[in-house]
Amino acid sequence: MFRTAPPAAEPAPVSPGRSEDKSDLVPLSHLELDHPRPSEGWADFLGRRAIAFVPDDLGRDCIRRQDARRLLDERRADELRAAKLRQLAEQEAVEADQLRRASIWKGAPAVEGVRAAEAMLQAAHDARPKRQSVLQHALGNSGELEFHPLRDEGDAS
Repeated sequence: MFRTAPPAAEPAPVSPGRSEDKSDLVPLSHLELDHPRPSEGWADFLGRRAIAFVPDDLGRDCIRRQDARRLLDERRADELRAAKLRQLAEQEAVEADQLRRASIWKGAPAVEGVRAAEAMLQAAHDARPKRQSVLQHALGNSGELEFHPLRDEGDAS
């Protein structure tokens, strides 16, 4: 019938080691703006780091500001480490690509008026070891004679 004012809520008792200053707390919903929600959930994630939930005056799950700073610093360090690893992987990929490209045969140089097949055959012929002269052979040999035919069997000319 008559409206009466609700009874005044008593302040929650402060447990030892608990700060009365609620401005020192960061709600997890605010932290998620800069630190994505862990896949295993906040309870396991924070439990492994020995960080306790503290309810604020609205009853939201919060953590202390210094713990939030520690989490954000860890995240920044992880991002820097990942960026460095990506940079190293990219550098290794570039070096491997340069090495692979250097090993690709460039082909025979083009000579005007000469067909490619003729140029490649001539390059293969020029790459064979040259025959020594009689004097070079005599000076480098122990006196043995060696027969050299005038025409090679594989020679086309």
